Amino acid sequence: MKKILICALALAAFSSCSTTTTGWRDPASKGGGSKGPSRPEAAPVSRNQAPRSQGTVMGPHPSKAPVQNNAGKDDSHKVIVHNGATGNDESHKVIVDHRPTNVVSHDSHVRVMVRHANFRPAHDWDHFHPVVIGGYQYAWWGVWGVTSWETVGTVTCEASNEATGELYPVTMQRDGSGWDDSTIDNILDQALDDCDAEANVADGAVNPCIAATPSCSFEAWNH
Repeated sequence: MKKILICALALAAFSSCSTTTTGWRDPASKGGGSKGPSRPEAAPVSRNQAPRSQGTVMGPHPSKAPVQNNAGKDDSHKVIVHNGATGNDESHKVIVDHRPTNVVSHDSHVRVMVRHANFRPAHDWDHFHPVVIGGYQYAWWGVWGVTSWETVGTVTCEASNEATGELYPVTMQRDGSGWDDSTIDNILDQALDDCDAEANVADGAVNPCIAATPSCSFEAWNH
């Protein structure tokens, strides 16, 4: 079974999953320089220092139930995700962040990442990555309707703890290399890693960390 992205399944139910490309921040230029002050890399603030932002836990909405991978269910805001690593189907809530993209990327707990060759999250959360959809060449293009990476500046991805609704955003500005699917997968994986580290899940317990909805959003490259 193909790996499924939560927001892709819920796309028909939520207008908040649409692509956002209206940003005011100038990301790094094509040459690798910056048109404005770049943001230094930083780890997220612990929830013990200040409360985390929380998403909206979506309740049942039978009339808009997605049919993909959820046949026979009438709780459209709970989706089934197939985890290829374990072979298990996971039932997850949908946690929606309704805030504008440039607000999310400046969340008080955001982790700011700077792209470099050695950037690799600790874990691969492959089952939350989008798959290539028929008619599209690239997975993220197919999910979000991005027509060209040349138009994308800052990318922000978010994980959520479905038990608490807490959000874990990670943001990265464009560099001279532009964007590609694997880099965006890594940003989302880092967000999920941050959630996982703070959740401190015991052996055998169900991991509450999921991709938020929308899982990633894009700000325009103002070049």
